[in-house]
Amino acid sequence: MAGACPGSSQPSTKAVDGRGTRGHDGTCPNAQEAGMTGDLRYEVCDRIAEINLCRPPVNALSLSLLEQLIAALRRAAADDEVRAVVLRGGGMTLAISCDVLVAGQSATFGYPEIDLGLIPAIHFLHLPRIVGRHRAFELLFSGRTFGAEEAASLGLVSRIVPDEKLREEARAMAQVFARKSRTAMRLGRAAFLHAQDYRRGIADAVKNFCDAAATPDAREGVRAFMEKRSRNR
Repeated sequence: MAGACPGSSQPSTKAVDGRGTRGHDGTCPNAQEAGMTGDLRYEVCDRIAEINLCRPPVNALSLSLLEQLIAALRRAAADDEVRAVVLRGGGMTLAISCDVLVAGQSATFGYPEIDLGLIPAIHFLHLPRIVGRHRAFELLFSGRTFGAEEAASLGLVSRIVPDEKLREEARAMAQVFARKSRTAMRLGRAAFLHAQDYRRGIADAVKNFCDAAATPDAREGVRAFMEKRSRNR
């Protein structure tokens, strides 16, 4: 899954605009800078900053990776040549920070926190607005996994593309945004996000998550996940 964030401000090989293409080895002849820092790779090519998470097997977020990601986003925001950001990797919590989501056909989605004895509290704020209260409750409290087609039907992703075209399509969409007026995109996006702002309830969501994470059930669920075994009930 890939997310595109227009403006210099959160589901695969060859793309960009008419000024350049990627080589057969996946490199970008026009790349201004590229680098690997810990579990993250950052590259700028043709006004698009691409951030790839590289923490196998599932790009699970850690404090270190979050710090690297925030630093990369700030780096892109401070670069006048960057007009959009493509973020590849991560799960649902990271995906909701993106403005547009492009998913490969084989992508899977889910909110497994409840199976670990945790609660996906951050998603209580935004998911009902997208899919409706009852469908949101079912997804959040069943913990089930669902595919890209269902995600698209629920309005959770912008577009489904063949897996091998994911990077190309994400960059192509980012280029659409990058060609627009910088001022119009910056002001328009700020107004859009303000109108859709759900962050005012985040403090309560964080408290709810922490309360659940402190319980014995949650500690056992996380321990079982790390040890790859069924949790004790």
